[in-house]
Amino acid sequence: MILAATVSALDPTAQVLLTIFGGALVATLGGLLGVSIQARRDHAKWVRERRYEAFITAIVLLRQVTVLMEEANKITAGSTEGTARGTDFTAVVSRAKELKTGWPEASAPLVVLGPDGVDKALGIAAEALGTDDPGALRAAERALVTTMRKALAIKE
Repeated sequence: MILAATVSALDPTAQVLLTIFGGALVATLGGLLGVSIQARRDHAKWVRERRYEAFITAIVLLRQVTVLMEEANKITAGSTEGTARGTDFTAVVSRAKELKTGWPEASAPLVVLGPDGVDKALGIAAEALGTDDPGALRAAERALVTTMRKALAIKE
């Protein structure tokens, strides 16, 4: 039995060059894939951080208005608790109105950063701000916070 020698159709120099450039190509593609994955992760992190900042700004404003409206209701109900602290009704209402004018600025990032559920809850909160009803404000705040937690993937 005669053994036939296997001879490559490629020149040995070509084989070496193909191996070198093939390895370089695989390394480059792997690097590009890694960069792409990292860029997506960084962008998702950036969006999550900006959403968090916007959410906090909106919730703080909503809570401040709610507290002021509750204080105004105490004063109008004749509660001595509000007047005992030297709270002036017109000053409280004036401050609440001043805070309400900041709502469009506080809510604009929420509209841009999304998601859509936050935008819907934001509309409900904006309607509640127009009612001057602390109960409606609290309910709108709870709905908004729940939607924000879902957007940030915060488990309860």
